[in-house]
Amino acid sequence: MTEEDSGSTKALAVAVLVVIVVLAILFYRFSQPKPQPKTVEELLAVAGNLPEDQGYMYNGIYPFVYIDGFWYTQIKSPQGTKLFELPFRYGPRDTSNVTVSGNFNETFFNENRNVFVTFDPIGNDLTHILLAVGDFDAMIVKVFGKIPLAACTRNETLACANRPIITCENSPLPVVYFRSSDEAGVFMSGNCIILSGREFDIVRSTDRFLLGIMDIAPW
Repeated sequence: MTEEDSGSTKALAVAVLVVIVVLAILFYRFSQPKPQPKTVEELLAVAGNLPEDQGYMYNGIYPFVYIDGFWYTQIKSPQGTKLFELPFRYGPRDTSNVTVSGNFNETFFNENRNVFVTFDPIGNDLTHILLAVGDFDAMIVKVFGKIPLAACTRNETLACANRPIITCENSPLPVVYFRSSDEAGVFMSGNCIILSGREFDIVRSTDRFLLGIMDIAPW
């Protein structure tokens, strides 16, 4: 082999090596998974592009994403000065078949900072009612600045001994009554809101009411 042939062979080998290295770099780059959004805000920004069980745009306005058992969305405060990231156990699609009847007295609700939250202490579904009450209280405090007042519909247990006994008939303030019932529903009349259902359906009714008063899923 001449010196010229040897030089050509080396040059070819170097060229092939360079091509292999470049291809390896490109393969590595494109084979790596693209970084996924991690924060709620990042996921909400791409909600419309996610699989439907992970995220969606509701009515083309409100993004919802599913993270760790909750459906998150963003809304502005009633004054429009704050942006809240809110977790719901059930999104608007999951609450669309909850019965809603009556008219929400928005003026009365807004002009009263205190809201009675009441339930039957010897009724059924108390575990799920307490879960629903906790979710409700957290939301109205955070978004509306309300003060929930714990009450009972009757003085039948030690837990109710020092609580006000409140029903829909005896309160001058807004009353939210969590009631065990076969029907998942939101029933509104005057100063009273009844949220009803069995087991997790009462939680679903609660989310339906919250989505309604926030104008995410209007009545």
